[in-house]
Amino acid sequence: MRVECGSCHELAVATFAITGGEIVATCSACQSITRVSSNAPDAVSTAPADVSSTPLCPKCGAPRTPAAACQSCGLATDKMEAFTQARDAAVPDSVRAAWGRVEDAWTEPARHDELLRLVSQHSAYAWAAGRYRDAIRQRTGDTIGGGQLERVRRAAEAQLLATATGRPDLAKKALVRTIGVLVTLVLIVAAWLVYSIVREDAPPPRPTVRQPRLP
Repeated sequence: MRVECGSCHELAVATFAITGGEIVATCSACQSITRVSSNAPDAVSTAPADVSSTPLCPKCGAPRTPAAACQSCGLATDKMEAFTQARDAAVPDSVRAAWGRVEDAWTEPARHDELLRLVSQHSAYAWAAGRYRDAIRQRTGDTIGGGQLERVRRAAEAQLLATATGRPDLAKKALVRTIGVLVTLVLIVAAWLVYSIVREDAPPPRPTVRQPRLP
């Protein structure tokens, strides 16, 4: 994906990788590397958790009820399927497939690492965070989802940091351009004033004397 590099300030294609517990973003223009820790703050258990079969609202994650609409966000029950399809269609198939592999082997860290790598490549942080939140709600006593959700949050912050760095330089450039325009205007006004003063101090033109014509 294209981001603004914090070192060269070029809009370049950045590559993301997970190495040794860090999210590494590399600028393709200057090869500058940004590192952010991707590890969860606390160690997580790999013990499987009980998975609830209660369906959740795809919009807010609240448990669904027989009511005609979600009691939390108001999404109509008959529109939940369309909402889910539209939500999932916003991310690439590879990301959705990686999530499916995570669900199949929830306790395997490699599956979560693969998902985070793809999420970083496609900027699907909001989608992945939503899936982890739903998993946390459905998995009683789970300690894995919270840690992985924190990793997604840190990866999103790393990307925001990469794109936000350099904005002060852009502001400085805009300020320099503004000052340049003002200086130009001042010079134009000064030149006009000098011209006006010179015209006022100049002697009046001599009257033209007509010579009489000879008969």
